[in-house]
Amino acid sequence: MCITANQAATIALFRDEYMVPLLPPEIAAVMSATFELSCSALIVVGLATRLATLPLLGMTFVIEVFVYPEYWTIHLMWASILLFLLTRGPGVFSFDHYVKRAVRRKGFVA
Repeated sequence: MCITANQAATIALFRDEYMVPLLPPEIAAVMSATFELSCSALIVVGLATRLATLPLLGMTFVIEVFVYPEYWTIHLMWASILLFLLTRGPGVFSFDHYVKRAVRRKGFVA
């Protein structure tokens, strides 16, 4: 498998600056990119919103505790937005809302 220059730079960033414990930089970089891109897209369209907030909350916690603890105000803002979505849901302009309405019409949920 060939690693591109961008991938090598990202792995070097995780190895040299972020230094996340317990995970090798290669795995941490892939996991981070995967969760950031997929969960953010799910939240934007409102599909599995509550589920998509959990990995992002976990990432916010890891970044706050292990990588940049001095930026707690920014991380608190991220966490509060994600906690709001986790507890309140995505709202009426989301796929989750339309799926829920369709399921109720079919008589599957009370």
